[in-house]
Amino acid sequence: MLSNDQNAAGATARLDEAIQLLDSGYVPSWIYRDEQVFELEKQHLFRRNWVFLAHETELEEPGDFVVRAIVDDSILMVRGGDGEVRGFLNQCRHRGSRLCQAEKGKARNFTCIYHAWSYNREGRLVGVPYDKTIYQGLDRDELGLAPVRVEACEGFLFGCMDAAAPSLEEYLGDFRFYLELVTRRSRTGMEVVGVPQRWIVEADWKIAAENLVGDAYHTPFSHKSTFDVGLLPFSSADARPGGSKTGLHIQAGPADVAMIYRSPGTFMGYPPEMVQTLHERIDDRQRALLDDGTGTGDGVFLNRFHVFPNFSCLNVGGILDDALHPYCSVRLWQPRAAGVMEIYSWLLVERDAPAAFKEASRRAYIVSFGPSGMLEQDDMENWRTISRTAEGAESREVAQYARMGAESGVEPIADWRGTGTAYPTQFFDLPTVTFLRRWAEQLRAGVAS
Repeated sequence: MLSNDQNAAGATARLDEAIQLLDSGYVPSWIYRDEQVFELEKQHLFRRNWVFLAHETELEEPGDFVVRAIVDDSILMVRGGDGEVRGFLNQCRHRGSRLCQAEKGKARNFTCIYHAWSYNREGRLVGVPYDKTIYQGLDRDELGLAPVRVEACEGFLFGCMDAAAPSLEEYLGDFRFYLELVTRRSRTGMEVVGVPQRWIVEADWKIAAENLVGDAYHTPFSHKSTFDVGLLPFSSADARPGGSKTGLHIQAGPADVAMIYRSPGTFMGYPPEMVQTLHERIDDRQRALLDDGTGTGDGVFLNRFHVFPNFSCLNVGGILDDALHPYCSVRLWQPRAAGVMEIYSWLLVERDAPAAFKEASRRAYIVSFGPSGMLEQDDMENWRTISRTAEGAESREVAQYARMGAESGVEPIADWRGTGTAYPTQFFDLPTVTFLRRWAEQLRAGVAS
């Protein structure tokens, strides 16, 4: 059996090798199906970063709760009597039993099924059977639920296990500039429709994340059938290099953002009143970017983003009944084991939108995404095959080619009007390499600490 030092030395060498490969434009296949990698991710990645957990509209009233997870740590999130949303490890402090068995609901207290210890909505221990008889000097204040940091931005609730990590606002940094372009089409904010769809996929979470980080290349090929039946609001030719929908890529803080060009007077099918509200609720710099993204008179539309490590958004639209219907889906790529993830997918709509608009958005989303969506099926099959081939003793040692744009020298836009660094194309591998290098560096630093 290897000692901890031997394991650490081996992991360090392997991660150094991965970083060197990434720097040369290659991706090691073994990172997608490796037990040690999964353990390192749990210890040094997901415990150190802000991870999306829920939307505020899932927890609107005191006592509303949901149970979510950061990898295999179950997290109880509940809105307290004071209106604050808190997060706790979903674990009784007595003998460690799972405290809340339900996935969502409303409660005044949470009582463990084992010995009936009870906790209130603020996490304080409030009930211990026979405490005056069998316990002397029990300090309930010391035995409250273990807290998890929870902070919000634009209605999105993130959790972090690291007490020393920067605030969520600091973490998101320049990305908030772009997040507001998605969330401010309504004066009352966004709301979740129903509960998140959840399903298991035998694929590594990083592969799915990379797809939303910046893989425009697959669209005209993997999704050909969806183009053929006319469910997408543009043609496969538009999705090719130089096409009208390949647009721009931006790196801002921990996020990658994609924007596509749009014709004057169009905004992915959103009604004029929502577009007007958005313009009123953002600042001059954001308005200038939307209306004339690169100074050439072309407007832009933010169609997707990914926040490191595993939170993505698709802000797109689909064709139903010969009309374009926009929808916004956020998704979490939740690791469950080496090469296995659980996908959480939420549908968001503007709270003050007409009921007919909300229903049309729901239908357009269901056709394309979720466990039965046409686009989702295409993507999942690609992700599965990559993870499967990474199991092979020889295949796992093959370095994948990730040098698109390296030879042609894709350069940043010099006079970019937004925050972060923008590039004039979505057809390059720099976003994928940057994402994986950040991943590898964090694991490497964690092993060394």
